[in-house]
Amino acid sequence: MQLADVVPSLAGRIIGVFLVVLLLILLCPWFGYLRLPSSMRWWPSRPHGPLRALSLTLKEYTGSRSSEEGYREISKHGQPFALCNPSFYPQVLLPPEHVGWLLNQPEHVLSHEKANEDIHALPFLAPGFDNYDHLELIKAIRHDLTRNIANTEHALLDELEHAADEALGPAGDQSWREVRLAEVLDQIVFAACLRVFFGVSLSRDPKFVYQVKTFTRVTGAMMILVSQWVPWPLKPLVGLVAGLPIHYYWLRLIIHLYPTFQQRIQCLQTKTDPPPTDLVTWIVDLALARNPTKKVRISALVVRLTLISFLPVDVLIAMTQHLFLDLLSADPKHAYPDILRREAETAVSSKSHPMPQTESAIRESLRLHPLSDRMLSRRVVQRPGITLPSGQFLPRGTWLAVAAVGVHRDERNYPDPDEYQPFRFVGKGAGEENKGVLVPATSERFLAFGHGMHSCPGRWFGAHVMKVAVRVILMNYEFEPLDSRPENSVVGQTIIPPLDVQVRVRGRK
Repeated sequence: MQLADVVPSLAGRIIGVFLVVLLLILLCPWFGYLRLPSSMRWWPSRPHGPLRALSLTLKEYTGSRSSEEGYREISKHGQPFALCNPSFYPQVLLPPEHVGWLLNQPEHVLSHEKANEDIHALPFLAPGFDNYDHLELIKAIRHDLTRNIANTEHALLDELEHAADEALGPAGDQSWREVRLAEVLDQIVFAACLRVFFGVSLSRDPKFVYQVKTFTRVTGAMMILVSQWVPWPLKPLVGLVAGLPIHYYWLRLIIHLYPTFQQRIQCLQTKTDPPPTDLVTWIVDLALARNPTKKVRISALVVRLTLISFLPVDVLIAMTQHLFLDLLSADPKHAYPDILRREAETAVSSKSHPMPQTESAIRESLRLHPLSDRMLSRRVVQRPGITLPSGQFLPRGTWLAVAAVGVHRDERNYPDPDEYQPFRFVGKGAGEENKGVLVPATSERFLAFGHGMHSCPGRWFGAHVMKVAVRVILMNYEFEPLDSRPENSVVGQTIIPPLDVQVRVRGRK
């Protein structure tokens, strides 16, 4: 047989195998959805047949609001419903009546950690990463972060004022200028957080800040891509490729931070000088306490630190952006920014920290615009599965969650739920949400940070940064109102504020 005959034959076989694999992948949604009980309701419709299953799944790639719509039509009546999912996993959203049951299930039945792996896609992007050890480290470090809020406030305030001066212009300059809101808040909030994490020298190092931001954006994008857009049969392959730029930036950050960690380890071991009060100190101290006889692996600490600290900052920036978009697009006659400014000035002059109107305004923006349209995610890990309170049996591997946007816009929980009321949580609020409610407080009706034992551990620090940032910006600057509230984007399950909004701002006397 000649080479000219072999090549077409081999090419034909490769094409045939490719087509078979492609067909199996395209049939995956239907195979997955067939595992759910016939009594389960679907939104927007039941996927009868493989083509219909594939069609409904592809629609979810375009930023569908199926979870919110399904909540209104089904969950409000106490019933769970299933959604088609771009990852081809069967996903079931529970009604509010099932939240207590969901939170009471042990980890070996409904796993938060496994769902967390699904959401962040780390097993695919970094297969050798020890996620469980990482989760324990997150809890410990963020405990230190919360406990040291008061000790870091001076540094936080100093950096916020410095970054605002650079991003928005001198506070006393009353000439109007046009800025991109997302860009200036990114500059201000990132600088403030890096100051608390690493100290003043690194927080104002342009090269380091660039590396941190690039790592954060690349990693966040790859996580969303692999976790929410890639069908599960392709996740291992796509994850390996998508993880390459993440590992590249990990290497650059390890090189940049290695001397800082070496200095901090020596400082803590010799105890000759008191170490700085920052996140590097806390993470090194924890590593030394957990393994006193072993050498600390700086590269492993840097990798964990990047995931603990950098990625949540992007979430904090988005939260702050939602707040300012809501304030600036509200009817000017309400003068909401002026009300918050006066509260901030009173708090500063009296040296008191409570700012209930600011807390409420932040909380209201989180209610209307949570980070994700689905919260309280769990994966069924018990064999062969679990039976819901409604009687339906879900097989092992099924995703569970609650439609957070639906809960937050349910008139049974909040009167006029689609209306922006920044002081909704001051005075008489919705149910237990009465005067003095704090931003990080969670409940079955407020899921922006999750709820229960797996609520976001960094929410207290994040809320504090937001309050101080709002105080600094509003006391030193004023903004022209926006004509209307720009629309958010929905990418998979993630709600993203518009990134191209221009606002006019000037300093105050």
